Amino acid sequence: MEKIYFHTGFKGRKLDNIGYNPKVCLEVSSPGKIYSTSEAKDFTMRFWSVLVFGEASIVHDDEFKLMIMNKLMEKQV
Repeated sequence: MEKIYFHTGFKGRKLDNIGYNPKVCLEVSSPGKIYSTSEAKDFTMRFWSVLVFGEASIVHDDEFKLMIMNKLMEKQV
């Protein structure tokens, strides 16, 4: 099973929501070509998107969290 890791603060809405209901959806999109006409009602835009559905859980193991954060940072260097 593949996983997606999120970085967040120690408290806040995301953590509250996961505690209430761990079912989640992640959406990532990218804009594409704009198709416009002389009338606003005919305006449209292409875009690409990916939807991922799953269940979230909170990682409590500090060593594991550090390893994941280091891997995330490797992509930024």
